[in-house]
Amino acid sequence: MNHLLDVSVTNIESEQNFVGVGGNLSTSRVEAAVQSGLFDPLQEYDPAFFINNGIAVAIQRQGTGTDRRFDAQLTGEVGNTGIGYAVGTQYREDDFADTSDAVQIDRDVSGGAGSAGSGERESTSFFGELSYSPIDSIELSAAARYDDYSWTGQDPALQEIVSSGDDATTYMVGASWRPIDTLMLRASYGTGFKAPTLGELYLGGSFGVTRAVDTTFCNETIASGGTQEEIDNACRTREIRSVSGGNPLLETEESENYSVGLVFEPTESWSMALDYYSIEVDGKIGSLTVQEILNNEAQYPELVNRVGGQLSDPRAFVSSNLQNLNQENGEGIDFSTLYNWEFDTGALVADLRVAYLLSHERQSSAIQPLCEDKGTTSEPEWRVNGQLGWQASNWTTTLTMRYLGETEDLVGGREDGECGVATGGRLRDVDSYLEFGLRGTYTFNEKTTIAVGIINLTDEEPPFSEVASGGWPWFDQSLYDPRGMRWYMNLSHSFF
Repeated sequence: MNHLLDVSVTNIESEQNFVGVGGNLSTSRVEAAVQSGLFDPLQEYDPAFFINNGIAVAIQRQGTGTDRRFDAQLTGEVGNTGIGYAVGTQYREDDFADTSDAVQIDRDVSGGAGSAGSGERESTSFFGELSYSPIDSIELSAAARYDDYSWTGQDPALQEIVSSGDDATTYMVGASWRPIDTLMLRASYGTGFKAPTLGELYLGGSFGVTRAVDTTFCNETIASGGTQEEIDNACRTREIRSVSGGNPLLETEESENYSVGLVFEPTESWSMALDYYSIEVDGKIGSLTVQEILNNEAQYPELVNRVGGQLSDPRAFVSSNLQNLNQENGEGIDFSTLYNWEFDTGALVADLRVAYLLSHERQSSAIQPLCEDKGTTSEPEWRVNGQLGWQASNWTTTLTMRYLGETEDLVGGREDGECGVATGGRLRDVDSYLEFGLRGTYTFNEKTTIAVGIINLTDEEPPFSEVASGGWPWFDQSLYDPRGMRWYMNLSHSFF
């Protein structure tokens, strides 16, 4: 019997500093310069004017964090039973501090966002896994995990220390069966648990400007019998100050998932896999938009901070901090196939992986219904990755392919409380995307390899989207790279 104990200790410390040199305007100094006649907003000025007259200010922001972990895992076999096991534990401490200078915290930087927040968290986890094959054609597995979290930090809104925490037990069971040598059927079921991050809990408020309609002011003007000019002015889209940040009242996300599938190997050179999966997440963390808050102000009065009943006052703002949304569901099919042709001079290898999204239902906020997002912005129904490679002696040449299906932008968002496109909005087609790459490698010996390749061989541009990434730069930055065709070279050598 072999038992293996793996113990590790990790300590990570990070620090980031941002310094702006005279490129930001002080709101109070601009107002004072206007009142004194030094600065005329209708005139054009050289940037040096604002620096020389003390209207521009330098800003600074610093972020620090630590992550300390202790991990221990023991694996082996239970006696001579044929039952394999893995048990382990993890203890983790992490903290962060995000600090801006006084000018930003006092909200005196025009168009800028500054915050101050800090927090620390401890977690203890225990886990175990068993695997067993009662007969050669069947394999059973089961796993369980217990997590206990506690966190403490400064409430961004109340500016006081708030402590909380949560714990949960999650599990997974799975089974596979080979009715014949070339076919394996498999299935699994499990639950999940995700605690909010320290940033989601305690990140300080950052101010910005959002365009929205002051719904309450609009409705009051209509109800009071205002003139059409007064109604048009009250109901127009205007710039409203907003603040976003962490929320120490966040709860943990919980999930449930299952999958069924098969692996078919008709020959030694050819294999295929087909799987169906379903995932449900409760308590998904997200945020309300400023417009949603204003449309439902009676439900969220603590998030709307008016001055004199108005949002036009420079001191007024809307808080759009993080909230626990109700639910997010997804299901899809994954297919993959691999074929290897052997020749006297080498081997041709083809690898194809296809993901089809059957459904992705989610809420845009806690007050919106569960809506189908399949085929909308950043949610293509089809994703395909493929490789065709030739292997001969020390050489390998590979042609790669990546395809993302077309989608639709819901320009203007969804109708409040409904899944349809908002009144005045529209649907806009976003093109599909096909990218090729070419890579060649040469192995000199067991220790040294050189690789040369071209990414985006046809110089394909990201498809234009009005909605992805919030608008600018008009494409989904998480899916596409705007750098176009480029090449690389990589030389690797092992000294051991």
